[in-house]
Amino acid sequence: MPYTARPRPNYRPAFIENALWFAEAAARREGVLRIALLGSITTPKPHPKDVDLLVMLKTGTPFKPISDLARKLSGKQMSVGDSSGADVFLVNEKGEYLGRTCHYRECHYRARCEGQHCGPDSYLCDDFHIFQLRTEFIVRPPVELYPRMIVRAPLPPDLQEALEVYRGKWFPGEEILVEGI
Repeated sequence: MPYTARPRPNYRPAFIENALWFAEAAARREGVLRIALLGSITTPKPHPKDVDLLVMLKTGTPFKPISDLARKLSGKQMSVGDSSGADVFLVNEKGEYLGRTCHYRECHYRARCEGQHCGPDSYLCDDFHIFQLRTEFIVRPPVELYPRMIVRAPLPPDLQEALEVYRGKWFPGEEILVEGI
C-alpha cells in the first residue's frame, strides 16, 4: 500500500491571532515605540513555522516585560501544534538590532542557549554570531502594527482580514496606510 502523507492542519489563523494578541499587549508596555510583523506569516506561505515580530524600544526600557510577553506568545504558539514558536526581535530607537527576547524565564547555562552575554537580568539573546536581522526589516517591515498601521507588501487575504479587525479595534476611524505596493 503506497504511503500518502496526511494533510497538514492550517495553523495560519491561530498564528495571526497570536501575533495580534502580542501586539495589543506589547503596545500597552512602557517604552514600546513600534511593533511590526515580519516573516512568512506576511506571505501566502500555507504552513509558516513560526511568528516573527519586531519591537522598537525607547533607550533604557527594561527587556523583562517584553521578554515575558514573548514567552507567553511562544507558549500560545506551541499549544497550536507542530512545535511552533515565535521570535521577537528587539531594536533600539536608533534602529539598531539588539537581539531576540530570551526564550528562558531564568538565566543559567543551557546547551541550547546561544546568547553571548547572558545574565540574571538580561532577558536578551544576543546571538549575532548566528543571526542578524536585515536592516530592511527594521527600516521598512512588511507590516507595522503600532503606533500606526502601515502595510508595505502584498498580504494574503487571511492576514488582510485580521488586520481590518485589529484596525477597527485599535485604530477606529483610521485607514491602514499602504506604502509602495
